[in-house]
Amino acid sequence: MSELLHAMGRFGLGPRGDEEANGDAREWLAAQLDWFEPTVPGTPPTRRQVADKIASFYATLERLRRERESGTGMDDPEQVVRRQARQNMLTDGMALIESRTASALTTQTPFIERMVHFWSNHFATSARKVGVFGMAGVMEFDAIRPNVLGRFEDLLLAAEQHPAMLIYLDQSFSLGPNSRFARFARRRGQERGLNENLAREILELHTLGVRSGYSQDDVTELARALTGWTVAGLLRGPLQRFSQDEPGDFTFIAGMHEPGTRALLGKRYASDGREQGEAMLKMLARHPATARHIATKLARHFAADDPPASMVARLE
Repeated sequence: MSELLHAMGRFGLGPRGDEEANGDAREWLAAQLDWFEPTVPGTPPTRRQVADKIASFYATLERLRRERESGTGMDDPEQVVRRQARQNMLTDGMALIESRTASALTTQTPFIERMVHFWSNHFATSARKVGVFGMAGVMEFDAIRPNVLGRFEDLLLAAEQHPAMLIYLDQSFSLGPNSRFARFARRRGQERGLNENLAREILELHTLGVRSGYSQDDVTELARALTGWTVAGLLRGPLQRFSQDEPGDFTFIAGMHEPGTRALLGKRYASDGREQGEAMLKMLARHPATARHIATKLARHFAADDPPASMVARLE
């Protein structure tokens, strides 16, 4: 087996049917850094198109719930509506899959395509939630592909602020316990509060990794800093009025944000709204434990399940 053919399998997707394995493997890899184009074949659904369908699903669900409470609707409308919404979004989901597959089959830069797949798995979401069903594919095109050759902190922010991630981990409705909206909800007898799912996922899977020294207090503090991060056009009730962005866009709502200075891994962050959480993520992106975690995953992906420590150290 030639060195180039070996590289095509280990670092790429294998040779295409019309491709000959002649040439220098290192040159083949290096050239792809200049050739890569983030765009994909076809015209896959946009974030806005998918968001409009999700918003319609939420609105229908809310209307049927009100009808049930008033005694004029079905006893349990949710299952029917969820099934219908998933079917409505199936066409979008299949179009996204077809574009991804076509890109893998025809790409001139299979090494970069492998990196796209690596990062999509690293920032994995689940399409089991109706709200994530179409957005999961859009996230790869919106957040991963444009940043695959850039800085990790830019990729991290793009992934965590994408609607697929925010909906998947229930961040879009996370309220700071002392935020303006949480206080208003309590006065009306409603308990709405903090959700730590996204913060825990960021620390455990996306940056530092397990057993890397962070505590439950760090999870809670990061979760508080991320309050207010939500998705325009998909909010419900009066919250909808506080976002002027296009449906499906990341948006920050100050009234949902937990006020006050936060502390993460011993470092303090002033209460600067949206920038507070972003500053924390940038710090985590540059942390030595994150470098070790990502380097280990890359070595396992491209080399071996138990890569030598020297390889991990070089990748750091």
